Amino acid sequence: MKKFIFAILLLSHLVCVSAAPIRIVYANLQGRDPALQFSFAVLKLALEKSGTPFELVKSPYPMTDARAVVEIMNKNVDVAWLGNSSQSETDLLPVMIPISRGLLGYRIPLIRADKQNAFALVNDVAGLKNLQAGLGVGWPIAAAWHENDLPISTVGTFESLFKMTQAARVDYVPFGAGNIHNYWNQSVKENPDLVIENHIVLVYPYYDYFFFVHRDNQKLHDLIESGLKKAYADGSYKTLFLNHPEFAGLKDLKLEKRRVILLRNFHITKEEFEVEPKYWINPRSPYAF
Repeated sequence: MKKFIFAILLLSHLVCVSAAPIRIVYANLQGRDPALQFSFAVLKLALEKSGTPFELVKSPYPMTDARAVVEIMNKNVDVAWLGNSSQSETDLLPVMIPISRGLLGYRIPLIRADKQNAFALVNDVAGLKNLQAGLGVGWPIAAAWHENDLPISTVGTFESLFKMTQAARVDYVPFGAGNIHNYWNQSVKENPDLVIENHIVLVYPYYDYFFFVHRDNQKLHDLIESGLKKAYADGSYKTLFLNHPEFAGLKDLKLEKRRVILLRNFHITKEEFEVEPKYWINPRSPYAF
């Protein structure tokens, strides 16, 4: 009888241990409130679909994208959603499913209202040569402007970007189509001349947020990847994409009617190129899955 009771207690202990949630520290990325972030919602969805108990914990201090790479390499942070770049893909282990279907590579300029006419005349990359872009320090998307020989200024905070655009020290800030409305809402109270440009969309192909983990953390990588695939398969990712508040203003941008300005991407990796087409957005029918 004692042996039986001991066996039951041991089994109960093992069940409790096996059910203990995995503690996952995610990067507290500067200017990106997780409560508002589609990427954070996708991370939660993927982990839920993985079937593994988990606890998500925000890192104790905000950080730039570049700092997040360092913190993951130092194992102070477990996961971050970052724009793909040759550095991050070399130093970290990416989950090669784009978080927002490539929407981050579709850039809409945030500008002063009095510059609408100037941007209406832009028909190709050459038309951007005389317009100064403002981007954040450490933004991987900055590579697109360097690669295409476009003028760029970088600053450390979103507030500085808004102020510089308001003061006409830069001509535009190219935000992702999925989040430009959120950033415009953040900026307009103190920078009343800022508006969303009406005519063009700058497309940097094969670019998006991806989840990155430490190169040794294959377990977390596989949990996120398997969960994402399940969310696509059962339609829960589609439901999230079509209903998440971050994308509430997406239809107002009318991507399908904008003039496409294609930025050359000289650093497409084999892994990015081999991502299944179903995971990338079609700009002419952005809501088709």
